[in-house]
Amino acid sequence: MNTTQKVAFATDNGTNINQHFGRLAGFVVVTIENGVESARTMLPRPTQADQAGERRHNHTALLDPIADCATLIAGGMGLPMANHVKDREIDLVLTGIDSIDGALAAYLDGSLGHEPDRAHAPRH
Repeated sequence: MNTTQKVAFATDNGTNINQHFGRLAGFVVVTIENGVESARTMLPRPTQADQAGERRHNHTALLDPIADCATLIAGGMGLPMANHVKDREIDLVLTGIDSIDGALAAYLDGSLGHEPDRAHAPRH
C-alpha cells in the first residue's frame, strides 16, 4: 500500500525549527511517500496573519498554508494556537530538537516525542 503525507515544520530560516510559533517566518513542508522524503517546500508566513500595526496574530490565517498537512512540528506555541491546530485536525508535535533534518529523522523512525510543556499561556 502506498502512503503519502505532508509534515510541516515551523521555521525562520528553512533549516531550524522556530521556538515561538507566533513569530515564525514560514514553514518547511516535507512530503513523505512510503516512509521516505520525496519533496521539500518552503512556504512563507501568510501576510494576512498579522493585524495591521499590532503584534497580535490571526491564528486561523497562520495555519492556512499547511491546511493539507497531517502533522505540524514546532518548538513551542501558546495554548490558544495549540487548540487551533487541534481544531484543524492537524497532529501537533512540540519538540526541543533544533534542526528540521534531526526532527524529521526522529519522526520517520518513530522516536520523535511530543513535549506538551512547550505549549504555554499566551504572551502577546
